[in-house]
Amino acid sequence: MISAEAKEITKIIYTRYGSDTGILFGIGSGLRSSVESIVQSVLEIMKEQKKNT
Repeated sequence: MISAEAKEITKIIYTRYGSDTGILFGIGSGLRSSVESIVQSVLEIMKEQKKNT
C-alpha cells in the first residue's frame, strides 16, 4: 500500500522535475504509480535503517 507520505513526495517530485506532459526523467505519465512505489520503497528502507542505528 502506498502511504500518503509517498504520494505527497511523488507529487512534489513531479511538480519540481516533471514536464508539462507528465514525463519524469523519461518515465511516462502512465507509470506514475510505479514512481509512487519506488518512493514508498525508499521511505521504508530509510525507516528501517533509522530503526537499526
